[in-house]
Amino acid sequence: MNKSRFWNYFLAFVIVTFLHFMFAHNAIAADACSLKAAQVVSVQGIVELRRAHTAAWEPAVLDMPLCAGDSLRVRRHSRAALRLNNDSLMRLDQRTTITIPETEENKVTSLIDLLEGAIHIITRTPKPFKVRTPFLNAGVEGTEFFVGVEMDYARIVIYEGRVSASNEKGSVMLTDHEAAVAYQSRPPLKETIVKPLNAVQWALYYPAIIGYHRDRSFADIEISNQLQETEHLLSVGQAKEALDIIDSILTIDPNSSSAIALQSIIAVVQNDKERALKLARQAVEHDDLSVPAWLALSYAQQASFEIDAALASVKQVVIHDPQNALIWARLAELQMSLGRLGLALIREGQLEAGRIELEIAASLDPTNSLIRSYLGKAYFEEKRYATAETQFELAKERDPNDPTPWFYDAVQKQTQNRPIEALKDIQKSIDLNDNRAVYRSKLLLDQDQAGRGSSLARIYDNLGFEKRALMETARSLSYDPANHSAHRFLSDTYANTPRHEIARVSELLQAQLLQPINVNPVQ
Repeated sequence: MNKSRFWNYFLAFVIVTFLHFMFAHNAIAADACSLKAAQVVSVQGIVELRRAHTAAWEPAVLDMPLCAGDSLRVRRHSRAALRLNNDSLMRLDQRTTITIPETEENKVTSLIDLLEGAIHIITRTPKPFKVRTPFLNAGVEGTEFFVGVEMDYARIVIYEGRVSASNEKGSVMLTDHEAAVAYQSRPPLKETIVKPLNAVQWALYYPAIIGYHRDRSFADIEISNQLQETEHLLSVGQAKEALDIIDSILTIDPNSSSAIALQSIIAVVQNDKERALKLARQAVEHDDLSVPAWLALSYAQQASFEIDAALASVKQVVIHDPQNALIWARLAELQMSLGRLGLALIREGQLEAGRIELEIAASLDPTNSLIRSYLGKAYFEEKRYATAETQFELAKERDPNDPTPWFYDAVQKQTQNRPIEALKDIQKSIDLNDNRAVYRSKLLLDQDQAGRGSSLARIYDNLGFEKRALMETARSLSYDPANHSAHRFLSDTYANTPRHEIARVSELLQAQLLQPINVNPVQ
């Protein structure tokens, strides 16, 4: 055998042996964590994992499983999110460290040790769930809450549900919008929090508008670096630090369009819509060629339900900078009318998978009213009516001017044979929707299958107001003659009207011709 062939065989042997070792190692690791305690679903910045019985920290990556005994820590200016084995969602703030204990208790109870930092948890499971801190423990009963650990105390804030806060000195039971604080060697005490959502400001999602800059002078480069640092801080939820940098930029340059645009984005996310719109227009006035200014204006307009205006703003700026990926991404987002997240999976028939994605989205952006409405709708499709109603109530609280949760809540109440309550909710939805067609919301939610399954006409019909039902359906159709939901709406009304069979069939045919080809609503 010549030397060349020998070395080829030897190299092949080495490669096969190495691959066999790697596969065997991965199989052992998989077996060791066959009953995983959690899974990483979001990583922003530096997040590290330490496996049980080891001393080394390794980078945590998306979809990485966590086992009992593992620890996870989130570094400065970073965030992470986990999906626990009981289907709960946990968001971790910067400088947070948790451990999943290796105890017998963890086999029947999901147990998390919060050593430092802050977490935000959404849990919708009957399985027991506990959070332990150095100062107090939280026993959870299907809820959404925040836990934070400082140097000498811990705090719990409840957004909905029930949590028992306890330590060796005593305990208190907390419900919606209540909070408790516990210091070392003291019992937990209830406290008043005027704005409970401030506790999870770090968990909010701030869209990017800066991207890159083509600056020339040294001063411009310095400001550009500060703007990008500001956007990075916002990307991990650190709005206070970001505002400090924005203030320093505006001290040097009061007319900085990009800095004002970032102020507008912060106002949008924190639900100050009027201020957001004012700041965005001010940013455009200072520089009508500024990409961040126009993008900020599009977000402010969208927050005020001005979708067409938001789309026009993005189209205005794409002409000036056609190579900017942020602009094209924003344009696609608006053209999809925000039909993203788990909705595509749900429309493909994967209800559970879509609902899980929506739960993750709600964890990543807990103050977003629209996501809450969609999540409630997913729970409604799963016939989890009480959980769905909770999400609708949270959505109404997050954005009192959004008609979407009122509309979906009306659909659910009608399904549960609560027509009077449903009527009140759908009328509230109409009031918030600028008297547009009652079957639509600002974001075209008539495309949802359940929205087609229930109508205001049926509510009036159940209450014995047949003529009023006919008037409402005709008025709805007048708002949008080409909308398939409107024709279906009128067809349902004609079903109980004598000598209107031809009209009913005509309206049904128009609805079928106009509706998406993958929709087959039951008559």
